[in-house]
Amino acid sequence: MHRRAIRRGRDFRPMGVHTMLRDVMAFSTRSNPLKFKSNYEKQIMLFASEVSVICGANPYREISDVFLGVWKRTDKTYVKGLEDELAPMMPETVEEKMDRVIQDEPQVQAILDAPSLSVADVQEKKKAVQAHVNALPHLTPEDKVDVVQALHSTLQTTFGAAQEIHAIEHYETETQSSVQQRNAKFWSKQVGRVQSADKRYRNVLVGGRIDGVSGEKVIEVKNRMRDFKTPLPHYDIVQLQTYLYLLDSTHGELVEHIKAKTKDKSKTTTVDWDPELWNTSVLPYLARFSHSLDRFMDGPQDLHHKFLTYDTKKRKDVIRDLWMDSPADFDG
Repeated sequence: MHRRAIRRGRDFRPMGVHTMLRDVMAFSTRSNPLKFKSNYEKQIMLFASEVSVICGANPYREISDVFLGVWKRTDKTYVKGLEDELAPMMPETVEEKMDRVIQDEPQVQAILDAPSLSVADVQEKKKAVQAHVNALPHLTPEDKVDVVQALHSTLQTTFGAAQEIHAIEHYETETQSSVQQRNAKFWSKQVGRVQSADKRYRNVLVGGRIDGVSGEKVIEVKNRMRDFKTPLPHYDIVQLQTYLYLLDSTHGELVEHIKAKTKDKSKTTTVDWDPELWNTSVLPYLARFSHSLDRFMDGPQDLHHKFLTYDTKKRKDVIRDLWMDSPADFDG
């Protein structure tokens, strides 16, 4: 299904990222086939939550979605112009499918708006939205799967965000400690730079907000829906390693929290800075991703048109071709 000419909720929202350098329009591809940017001080910012996807550690998110999101973040004005131009030909995203269902189905909106006081409440709401979406006659089976998954993710994310304060307070009570810097600042740090087609350089940074700091330990909270994870998911470890890198910290703790109807439960796992993991399983992937994105942005506009109108599979093919020809280290 292709998107409607009038799109809803399409603009990219960077989830609390600090003000980036001002976007500028790209040179015309007629006078400049490589579409060199007029401002190479624009930086590539990779969010901590995206690092595990780039490294192949998070099976629940598509690399093509992250690639598109970082491209928009880096060259927002140019991409927005292309999206406006190509709107009738662009495939509808999962988020847009979900938005359309929420807009057209007041019952789904009501389920989302109802408060969730415990994990059990979230599970009941997930069953309710699944039953409602599966009964919609105008959605294809594939669309129903996509929308249900997106709604479930929204329910879990909303609940997790609402419970974060309770999780931190429970941790403080259990450990008799104080947690500071609770999402108080957006941290960023350069990991390297990539050389563009005109031999100039573009800085690459990672950034994010931490859940808190207790003494010398970086605290990362994960609200679980059912059970504690044993072993910890690799994507959670990679994300916490990114926060440790951002703060130049050696010690971290991943706090798993379950909000039950009668009593909260928490489990704390120590995750220390692992330079070998960072240098072998994270940094090379960030470098190849950044080189791939940089080459893509300097490529012909026809490639940008195709990428935006391609489905997920074809977008991943484009990224794979760029990736295979990209170095696994940053430029000097």
